[in-house]
Amino acid sequence: MPTHGLEHPALLCCFGVVQLLGLISAFATRIGGSSYSSKASRLVFLICLGLVATSMVLTLGARSGSWLTSGTTFSLMVVTAIWDIRGDCGSTPW
Repeated sequence: MPTHGLEHPALLCCFGVVQLLGLISAFATRIGGSSYSSKASRLVFLICLGLVATSMVLTLGARSGSWLTSGTTFSLMVVTAIWDIRGDCGSTPW
């Protein structure tokens, strides 16, 4: 199957760096409060989320086998972004 050059080691390394930065930024958004660094990590998270989604679509469209890692990273980033770690999930506001 043609991969349209998406299996080049330099490109795969760039995909890996973006995915690693995306996971780190996802965890950083959950740890931080409302400080400036937290706002910056949220911006980096959103940029990386878009980049990971783009890499997933590109590798999926090219029928490359590396779409699975991008899809897994994208899923982990979304779950990390919506996961409530405060621990008060059992309390109801009413």
